Amino acid sequence: MRAFHVMSTAPDRTYYQRPGRQQFSLEDFEILVTVLSALEWQRHNGPIKLYTDITGAEHLGQLGLSFIWDAGIDTNTIENSTLNTSFNVFWAYARTVALEVERAPCMMLDTDLIVWRDIHPLIRAPFMALHSEPFDAWTYPPREQLHTPPGYVWDHWDWTVSPVNAALMYFGRDDVRTYCAQEGLNYLRNNLLEREDTSSAHAVFVEQMLYPMCTSKLRVRTGFFLRDYEGRQLADGNVNDTFTHLWVYKQRLMKDAQERQRICRRMTRRILRDFPALRATLATIPSIAPYVQEEFAGGSIAVS
Repeated sequence: MRAFHVMSTAPDRTYYQRPGRQQFSLEDFEILVTVLSALEWQRHNGPIKLYTDITGAEHLGQLGLSFIWDAGIDTNTIENSTLNTSFNVFWAYARTVALEVERAPCMMLDTDLIVWRDIHPLIRAPFMALHSEPFDAWTYPPREQLHTPPGYVWDHWDWTVSPVNAALMYFGRDDVRTYCAQEGLNYLRNNLLEREDTSSAHAVFVEQMLYPMCTSKLRVRTGFFLRDYEGRQLADGNVNDTFTHLWVYKQRLMKDAQERQRICRRMTRRILRDFPALRATLATIPSIAPYVQEEFAGGSIAVS
């Protein structure tokens, strides 16, 4: 199964406050989870590609990590996109840009989501997402509260369709992929909302609300990999030992040095266990080298 990551440096900041644009530099935990996400996918499921921009590609090259995407790194798609939108509000915009040029069947996964096992037995619908999301007015407000581009007219969507978590999305049919991408771009194009409030309603709307409404209009069933947002069980009721998703946990990692070190140690240990050939590469990355050295020296890292 082909998969793709997307990494855009266009937003000024991520929702967890890591700078973008010319100040773009991945945090230690971002580096480690991205490595695990890409390599564990290849190990269990198939090739994976990265869509990024020139700034992102250059940073990954400096880290010595360009090789972890066995299907290559594509900078042309994002760099040549003419989409005019608010990158700071619609910070996931590049995922829809990438989806437009992909082909089904394919899997779109976040760089902070790790798939530890073969995912094929869990695919049971032409369109699937990680899990359903509960409706709440803060994240999923009524359409009257959503900003639209000039002249945009809402289609006859079913607004009772359950929102989904877009960290992992499967597109099994090309008509589904195409329709979701086209309608998403129609909403994003010239949508120049200057800033969002404290919610991420506009940021997640396209993938988590609009995509499932598109599939509903096509009369395509939506499936889920997990039973619910708590993530303890797979959709079939078995214990979830297949997916790990950092998601909003990254906000804590940006503030809690001890927790950051704990999770970075765990991820470093897992990389070195599953992919021992990466030891030399990780040891050259300044923010990761202390964790590698600790694994082989039995020491500890000082908390600044």
